[in-house]
Parts: sequence; C-alpha cells; structure tokens
Amino acid sequence: MQQLRAKGWGWGEIAMASVMAKKAEKNVSDIVALRDKGLGWGEIAKELGIKMKDVAKGLGKWVHEAKVKAAKIKANMIKAKVNQLKKRPENLLELQEAMQEFQGEAEKLLAEIQADEDNEEAVKEIKEVVKELNKELNNAFKKHGKKKD
Repeated sequence: MQQLRAKGWGWGEIAMASVMAKKAEKNVSDIVALRDKGLGWGEIAKELGIKMKDVAKGLGKWVHEAKVKAAKIKANMIKAKVNQLKKRPENLLELQEAMQEFQGEAEKLLAEIQADEDNEEAVKEIKEVVKELNKELNNAFKKHGKKKD
C-alpha cells in the first residue's frame, strides 16, 4: 500500500485494486500493471472476467473492514493512553475526555456495521473493547477517590 500511495494512488484506487485482485484471484501488482497500461476499471474487470457489481459489493466489505481495523487501532491507542494516564490522578479528566471521544466514534461505527451479519464478530469485539475501557476508567477514578461524571 505504501508503494501505491507513494506512486500517487488514492485510498479508493487502492481499495479497488485490492478488491479486484481478490475477486480475480490475482496479485494487486497484476491489477496495478493493467492500470499502468492505461486500462480503466471496467476494462480491467472485463479482462479479468469479473463483474463490476461483484467488485462494488467487495468494496463495501473492504470499507467496513477498514473501519473496523481503524476502530481497533483507535481502541488500542486509547487503551495505551488509559494505562499511561491512570497512573497520574491529575490527568483523569483528560482520560475521561479520551474515553468519551472513543465511545462516540465506536457508537457511530457500530451503527454503521451492525446491520451487516458478516460484521457480527467485529461488533462483539468493539463492544468488548468499549466495556473494558469503561472498566479501566472507572477503576482509575475509584483508585484516586473521584467519581466519574
């Protein structure tokens, strides 16, 4: 991905190439080579023997998976921040703000992905992370004799 980004490809193009490669059981580099020859996405799909409607479905799933990965990364970043901040009681309000920010993002993400049965495991995992972080936050406030709002 980094090479494609350095080459000037946008995230949408990278997603398209990734999905097409998966659908056609090819490497992304094969798709890149076709694009480098000047072929459009429709022409590439035709050459690979795949349908654009299948690619579109795959793109939707790719976007969901990317959002889930981003939420997990964000959760891990906040979890690290929780561990760092809970050691210093003067930072509890900052910790609470970080938690609230993450919860807002997690709620939006869950609203988007819950409708898709394929995301059931991801939904469960994100809910567990939110629950765990809330527990961490509550423990930090209890440890330092303060109440969480």
